[in-house]
Amino acid sequence: MISPEEYNFLKRLRQGEGLQQDFKYAVNDSRKIARSLSAFANTEGGTLFIGVKDDGSIKGIRSEEEIYMVEAAATMYCRPELDFTSILWKIEGREVLELTIKKHPKELVFAPDENDRWKAYLRFEDSNHPVNDIYVQVQKRKKQDKGIQIKMDDHYRTFLQMFDQRKTLTWKDMVKNSGIYRQKLKKILVDVISVDLVEMKLTRDGFVYRAR
Repeated sequence: MISPEEYNFLKRLRQGEGLQQDFKYAVNDSRKIARSLSAFANTEGGTLFIGVKDDGSIKGIRSEEEIYMVEAAATMYCRPELDFTSILWKIEGREVLELTIKKHPKELVFAPDENDRWKAYLRFEDSNHPVNDIYVQVQKRKKQDKGIQIKMDDHYRTFLQMFDQRKTLTWKDMVKNSGIYRQKLKKILVDVISVDLVEMKLTRDGFVYRAR
């Protein structure tokens, strides 16, 4: 007979992966785990279960080395370093490591991608997605103490007029249809998002932009 704590644990696993819950069968790469930690910290926080397959079945962690690799992910491969709480469960004769990561309110948390380039990640549904430079710049702008001012010119007007034809645009749409060179276009986009004229929304296929 299982305890109430074990019952609640198994109940959570049956809920499956989602925005605030992720399963990892094994830890083979601290950097890959760091991407999950970054995504949780930059979104709404969440729980990572090590030793659980994607379907929620328990396989158990294989060795203490996996626990050390998780610690390395949080301290060596997250910038800034992340704090987390952990519980080592023994269920059905197998050990499962549960990690809880809180949302990081002060700044974005970065982790290395497959090419060792440092990226910030967000959680969307049950997967992790790297953010683009526009998102990073917008977050920096919004955390500034001084107010945000923009000086409207013909480029800004041309940019905003694109939303008269289509409610939702991608970066490729803007580059193709605006006639504005990329660096100027990026600055405009950061400006209008920062003052809430345009909304930046993450989808499974990447970011899209909508006029408010």
